[in-house]
Amino acid sequence: MVYLYLSFDDGPNNCSPNLLKILEEFKVESSFFIVGKHVFGSKLQQKIFKSYPNYSFMELCNHSWSHANDSYKSYYANPDGVVADFRLCRDTLKFSNNIGRAPGKNMWSIKGDSSRFRTKTVPAEKLRDAGFDMIGWDVDWDFNTLKDHQQFMQRLIEIENSRYPKQYPAYSLGHIVVLMHDQSFCDAVNCEELRAFLKAAQSMPNKYVFKKISEYPLFSQRVNQ
Repeated sequence: MVYLYLSFDDGPNNCSPNLLKILEEFKVESSFFIVGKHVFGSKLQQKIFKSYPNYSFMELCNHSWSHANDSYKSYYANPDGVVADFRLCRDTLKFSNNIGRAPGKNMWSIKGDSSRFRTKTVPAEKLRDAGFDMIGWDVDWDFNTLKDHQQFMQRLIEIENSRYPKQYPAYSLGHIVVLMHDQSFCDAVNCEELRAFLKAAQSMPNKYVFKKISEYPLFSQRVNQ
């Protein structure tokens, strides 16, 4: 059994309704990493954000307020500013969890995680000390690289069969965190590829199970301790 954690970054944006329609069609548990300033970018974005509680299959997590203003080097050079940016997003949007994803970085820094693979940079440690559980991803479904659902499913198989230090390892074996971006789903072809993947995966219930990020082992083990 392989547990898949679908995560979608950078919303809400103009493409988010297309994505929500697909996920509602398949009733797939998933997690949305929200950029705070995007919520207030337009009336449409505010409307989309206010609609999120209507979707029981999804949960909202923190992707920072500013998304580093797409200036990552200067952003991470100020670790205290990074923490303040995440706090602003959390306190403004009132998330029900402290799960975050770093803008532009595959950062893993979760309380209680002693893995030698966790991110040990100063920003990562400061975020963890501030109470944020920073989760990265095992595979990025970038439609420019993995152009269709068949290529993506082949990559999942490579990850399933991989062990450190091979090319495509999963941070927790048997659990694969998938990164996608809302803006990818302005493209009708990408929408159909996501539909095709979900249909294929749901046809194999003994192989693939979809879960929310909050059910990731490092979180659930801590809750059950």
